[in-house]
Amino acid sequence: MSRLRRRDNRPEIAVRRLLHAGGLRYRVAYRIPGQRRRTIDIAIPRCKLAVYLDGCFWHGCPEHMHLPKANAEWWVAKLAMNQARDAASTAQLRGLGWTVLRFWEHEPPDRVAAAVLEAVRASHPPQPLAQLTARVDSAIGPSRTLMHGRLRVPHHDVASESLLPLATISSSRTFHHPG
Repeated sequence: MSRLRRRDNRPEIAVRRLLHAGGLRYRVAYRIPGQRRRTIDIAIPRCKLAVYLDGCFWHGCPEHMHLPKANAEWWVAKLAMNQARDAASTAQLRGLGWTVLRFWEHEPPDRVAAAVLEAVRASHPPQPLAQLTARVDSAIGPSRTLMHGRLRVPHHDVASESLLPLATISSSRTFHHPG
């Protein structure tokens, strides 16, 4: 059992690739708030969305579950504990306001990714244009420069087309290419 991967298994990577291609950023093996050893397979903290990809054997998939014949009593108890832990984690996350999505490893990755992306869209509807414009205007100061970290970057105003030609821009820093 110690050689089994807790994360980065094939089904999980396939879903993560599709989510990343869909423009979603997420955390992997994210700790459940208040728990030291329990983690979320794929977490989107800004949406409070937890995604689990449960293995058919370890979590008791109704379609593919089979019990080993050797030491059957121990395996029944073990799988029951896994399912109870899953239910407790789900209940705790829901109590903290998280949305929990659970999928089986045999489900097609494209369907899983589509369901996750739909849940993200449902939890974060697009902002109205006026609200987005107000946020951009607050980031651009009265001198029409955009604050980026500690660096003031001139804001390109398409209407005025007042950009300097490249030859007139000088830099006091010299960059050396390693190599």
